[in-house]
Amino acid sequence: MNIVNQPSAFELGSGYFKHELFEKSRVIQPQDVLALTEEQQAHFLSYFHSLGQSQVPEHKRIANYLDSLLDGFNYHQSTYISADALTLGQGNCMSLALLTKSLAEMVSIDMEFEKVNSLPVYDRKQRITEVSSHVRTRLFQQPNDTTKKVVIRRPSVIIDYFPRQGNVRGDKVSSEEVFAMFYQNIAAEALEKGDMEKAFWSLWAAFKLAPENVETFNALAVFYRINDLTEYAENTYKYALNDLGGSASTVSNYAFLLSLQKRYVERDNLLESAEFIDDDNPYQWLDLAEKQLISGKFRLAERYYQKAVENGPYLHETYLGLAKSYVKQERYAAARKALKKAMSLSYLPKERRVYEGKLKALTQMQSTH
Repeated sequence: MNIVNQPSAFELGSGYFKHELFEKSRVIQPQDVLALTEEQQAHFLSYFHSLGQSQVPEHKRIANYLDSLLDGFNYHQSTYISADALTLGQGNCMSLALLTKSLAEMVSIDMEFEKVNSLPVYDRKQRITEVSSHVRTRLFQQPNDTTKKVVIRRPSVIIDYFPRQGNVRGDKVSSEEVFAMFYQNIAAEALEKGDMEKAFWSLWAAFKLAPENVETFNALAVFYRINDLTEYAENTYKYALNDLGGSASTVSNYAFLLSLQKRYVERDNLLESAEFIDDDNPYQWLDLAEKQLISGKFRLAERYYQKAVENGPYLHETYLGLAKSYVKQERYAAARKALKKAMSLSYLPKERRVYEGKLKALTQMQSTH
């Protein structure tokens, strides 16, 4: 019997990185991303072991320490390594997540990363892509060896400096995936500044850590498109979709490339098949749905809104979108039902008043048909 060795994910994916086109650029190593200065380590350990924190569970001491020092972590700041984030007291969610890991490792506190899907926040020039997910950390209470009780769920505290209404918890994320996301961020920031070498080699660093991360290839394809390497961009999109399962954002970006090339039939075929992609981010589906609604493809928009509902059943925005697609198709009874569901899920009185107004307008619209 002949045994055929299947190529690894690294072997398959590495061919899409055209190293010969870009001069080598130094990229910080993962261990250096987490490193803190001796002074920073001493300051944290002094706080952690202080008398004032002695009665506080150890995992909560880290949260208290961060609360005492940090203010201003948000999506409008840059991605920093741990030492710089602590010095500057600012950064985005990725900076905070990695800083939390640095502190947790120093005192052997168990932790895990979680992805959170949230309303998109666009970059200032809207040149590259949108951010609609972020990373938060969960710190766990240390197990008590003196007890024989079975613990179903370990007590924990969440470190999330971008909490907001409408966030949808995603899957747990490995450290390798988080570091890949870090390098994706660095690449996006370098691309915005026109530093193509740093952008490329940052994506290579992301790939080496998590070779099956579809968003690394999505970003690589966007990078090629911006550099007018459209053949490489298309091949990379195809690999991301056909070999890695794709994502809603990959479909959106590839469709944009096909539109630029006036390949409308291929674009439409791509969009028709996108609903079979497994992507747990409802906001990405909302984005795709809105684009189809604007383009007049109301049935396709409806299917994307349905995907948003499946992945975000407690978000009023998903049902509002569904109602809009029904109205465009003159399916007013279905639209009314979707609007009522959206109103029942809305939190704020202002939102409820808006939905009440929409329902009245829909009733008037029905009466004229």
